[in-house]
Amino acid sequence: MNISIFNLAWQSAEKIFLNPSVLYKYEDIIKGVTVNGIRKKAVDINTTQAFGKKLNYGNFYDNKIKAMEVFDEVFLTKKDHIINELQQVRKREEIDVFEHKLFMSLQEALLPYSTPTLLKESYNRIRKIVDLYLEHIVAMAEEIDSATRERLMPLLFLPIDSWIIKNEAIFDSISIYRWGLTRDSSFGEVRTKNLYDDMQRYLLKKANEISMRLGKEFSVIYFDVFWNNRLNMPGCNLFGEQIAGITENMKADRKETKDSRKNNLGLSDLEALHKIDNNTSYPMLVKTLINELAEISIYLDKDYKCIKRNDGGYIFEAICPRGRRKNIVTVWPNKQGGGDIRIVGIGKYENRRRFDQSDIGANALKEDLRKAYRNTQ
Repeated sequence: MNISIFNLAWQSAEKIFLNPSVLYKYEDIIKGVTVNGIRKKAVDINTTQAFGKKLNYGNFYDNKIKAMEVFDEVFLTKKDHIINELQQVRKREEIDVFEHKLFMSLQEALLPYSTPTLLKESYNRIRKIVDLYLEHIVAMAEEIDSATRERLMPLLFLPIDSWIIKNEAIFDSISIYRWGLTRDSSFGEVRTKNLYDDMQRYLLKKANEISMRLGKEFSVIYFDVFWNNRLNMPGCNLFGEQIAGITENMKADRKETKDSRKNNLGLSDLEALHKIDNNTSYPMLVKTLINELAEISIYLDKDYKCIKRNDGGYIFEAICPRGRRKNIVTVWPNKQGGGDIRIVGIGKYENRRRFDQSDIGANALKEDLRKAYRNTQ
């Protein structure tokens, strides 16, 4: 065990989970907020794409939107009940019972749009959703006081997804094999409650071993700093580093206008706001790819610029190219929100082709974009 990496993880986790410098209202964590021009919420369509083929509501994209809306509505409706339960629980077993009840509520809420067989084929497909909501609520909700937050953190269950499964610092290869999984398994392949429980027991045992080695408490939820390279990214909470002065709720009824905000901002804040304004003016497909790159810590105006071509296409060009290429991706958006993209010499889009909406949030697309950016460096 490389204890030094877990010491770094502990330091990062203590800041993110126990000392968040920005808190949000419960409703905003569920509905979404804008952090430095990127929409952040506890559960978004990157996660609910797992339901794209499990609902009969519409096409793949419609289904993952509907799943997200259904989940959000359940957690918004049950706000008072959830906050009250969190204030009462004292044991990890109690959290598990409570989360399983929420699991059943989400499953029931999805039933009008699916079938019992499809919804029951994977326990973790829905349980991960519950784990994510509670993690974000406990870590960032204004309604949770610091003492309650500190008490609850060791009780939380780790949301298990493909990032977690493939990370060798978290799960050893022997256990992955014993569970019938591979490093490339999706979170939906954790199909039963028994397997989910076994994996969580493994995490608890490992967290206890790390705590003994470090001489300080390493909670199971602290493993989540390994998710999506969060360990190497600056962040004051789970939504990431917030530039002062531009926290924006995603509400349409804001009383403060954009112009009045600009009058009260400093130069750095105006620059950040300019990025937000520019992002919102882009076609939908361009904004989608901007968000996909941000998910892997490659940021507009910091790592690359977006250039509109005379033919209506857009080029994402590295700001300081040092490699054999300077372009990351070329985009030809259409008015329907889709369009064509090209990632030269890499993966599915090495030649210009129609963008597949099911690729949104997929690890394959993120990895192709990461390789393309790496080629510019």
